[in-house]
Amino acid sequence: MRSPQRSLAQRRLLLLTVVVLLASAGTASSSSSAKLSCHLTKKSFTSSRASTVKLVCSFPVRTKSLSSRLTIKSGKKWKQVKSLKLKVKKSPYSTSAKKLFGSRAVKVGSYRLKISSVKSSKTLSFTVTKPAIEPKKPIGPTVQPIGLTVTNSNDIVNGDVKSPATLVANPGRDGISFREALDATNSAPGTGAFSITFSSDLAGRSIVPVQPLPPLTRDGVTITGLAGSDGKPTLTLSTGGTETPLLQVQASHIAIRHLHFVQATGSASDAILIHFGSDPMNLTDLRIEQNAFDSQGTGGHSPAIQFADRFGSGGSATGITISQNTFNHYIVNDGDADRDAIMVNNATGQNGVIDGLVISDNRFSDSGFPIEIDQSGSNNKTSNVQIVRNVFQNDAGAVAILNLGDQAGGQGWTSSPATGDVIENTYIAQNDCSGSQMCVGLTGGLANATGDTIRGTQIVNNSFHDNVAPINLLNGNPGNLPASANNVVEDTLISGNICSNNKQACIAMGQQFANATGNVIRNTQIVNNVISFLDPGAGGIGVNGGGSGGNSVQGVTIVNDTIAGSGNPDLSVEPGSGVSGLEVFNSILWGGWGDIAGEVSPDQVRYSDTPATGYAGVNGNIVSDPRFVNQAAGDFHLQAGSPAIDAGTSDGAPTTDKDGKPRWDDPATSDTGAGAISYVDIGAFEYQG
Repeated sequence: MRSPQRSLAQRRLLLLTVVVLLASAGTASSSSSAKLSCHLTKKSFTSSRASTVKLVCSFPVRTKSLSSRLTIKSGKKWKQVKSLKLKVKKSPYSTSAKKLFGSRAVKVGSYRLKISSVKSSKTLSFTVTKPAIEPKKPIGPTVQPIGLTVTNSNDIVNGDVKSPATLVANPGRDGISFREALDATNSAPGTGAFSITFSSDLAGRSIVPVQPLPPLTRDGVTITGLAGSDGKPTLTLSTGGTETPLLQVQASHIAIRHLHFVQATGSASDAILIHFGSDPMNLTDLRIEQNAFDSQGTGGHSPAIQFADRFGSGGSATGITISQNTFNHYIVNDGDADRDAIMVNNATGQNGVIDGLVISDNRFSDSGFPIEIDQSGSNNKTSNVQIVRNVFQNDAGAVAILNLGDQAGGQGWTSSPATGDVIENTYIAQNDCSGSQMCVGLTGGLANATGDTIRGTQIVNNSFHDNVAPINLLNGNPGNLPASANNVVEDTLISGNICSNNKQACIAMGQQFANATGNVIRNTQIVNNVISFLDPGAGGIGVNGGGSGGNSVQGVTIVNDTIAGSGNPDLSVEPGSGVSGLEVFNSILWGGWGDIAGEVSPDQVRYSDTPATGYAGVNGNIVSDPRFVNQAAGDFHLQAGSPAIDAGTSDGAPTTDKDGKPRWDDPATSDTGAGAISYVDIGAFEYQG
């Protein structure tokens, strides 16, 4: 074969590609040669999977032929793997495929590949790695999600609802209704995931059932409505004048999204009823998200969402999330504010369990009790509820947690006592509550409740402003309801909250009602809160043990709180009411009339700043303007030179302040505090310089 012309050879390079089949190999190029440039297209390979890679080399085109020797090195020894005679033929230049490792098994490790030509040589490095562990394939057939699309707003059944497949095949003359979709989904054979969606043609339309819809009894169903560009639901599901719930859920792994529920005038039905407990029935993994719930506020006491264990025993509801919904006007027009948006009702049965409920990022307005968690019956347990990042506006009582027995006189649906029930480990955090009668209420036992307990509640980092009485810890009965006895509210943490411009005490605790005996509130920690007031009738913290009947409040610790600008005492304890174990330290109680009132002695207050008579100079207490940055604007951080800087005690104090900042020793201030760290500041905020 004649050589190409020299002028052409001077302008072009030959790209020689050797396709190398590897049982396992990979490369990373090392040193480079001006006359021989080669690389492999992969840097590493797994030892379990055959790989095809290209060895790419560039040679001067003027070379008529060249010999290339491939050798491989593992450890210290080079081994020839293939002699290869390469001849230039014609453009495009090519060569045959060669196998680098043959059929030999390749060990995990590092290798080097040397390519030698008549002009120069090239060495490449690559590694062989262990194969990734592949997941085991599921045993048995994989069930694909089955979907139904609702195409009309009628409430009739004229399609074949024996299964989703038969309904799709024979939907009837008017398409698929929501009722048909529920019937067909419930009737589907086998297991798997199911979905019900809605045609976009239904945007702006309403579905009004003329009779009760079938309960959702099939596990693994997602119901997704329609939403506009703003994320708000555009499809309405309305009760009309019915007396039964719009949706009854009696299954697990359920999601309900993007629906607008309307509870119309004259309706006494729930929007969503989650029914567990019978047979017993155990439900788990329910999600109610991004819906809108509206009540026209007339007639009935039915909530938007209700968990009901009314007539069964031993059932459970676990792992439920209610998130990013709106609830509006859950209050009746006859002046009765006792209507809930969400009612968690572990009631009348026994040994029922609600666990792991999350209520987050919702908005509630103009309602009676947006969230009520109550129990009656016996030995029921509600635990690990999280109520976080919700907004409450103009409600009667934002969060009410109680053990509730006989309401008497037909005032409620339940007539059974509450005995041995427990609500524990409720976490209430980062909520905003305004314009309400109450924000958080814990009632250990109310109306024929005996031996019930609320324990381990955390009320942290919330904002309570422009309300009447934000936080209440109570036992007992208003009016003439049956007696409550031997109920307990214990181990409550109230920390990091901002409480401002309210009409009554920010925190009130005690048994102040009739027919209450032997009830106790104990071990309450009030830490790092900021309580400030503009209303002349407002106070800071009020404690009343209940006095007669053996009721008591035991163990109240008030530490590193800032209470300022109140119209009533910053701290008030009802004399002779059965309050014991009160201690106050590292707190600022400043600006109210009297500041400390009732049954509080100087030996119960230490390392605090208060102008109350008899406290200055005792137990490290001081009386001096704390010098807030801007009290009028609600900024209660300390200015430089404040007498509260480095004047507290570290014994029993939190390690961080309300802002989460650590304790800091101000070099410009003498340490006048006590404890292992004698520079803890008084008040909710640590001066940081």
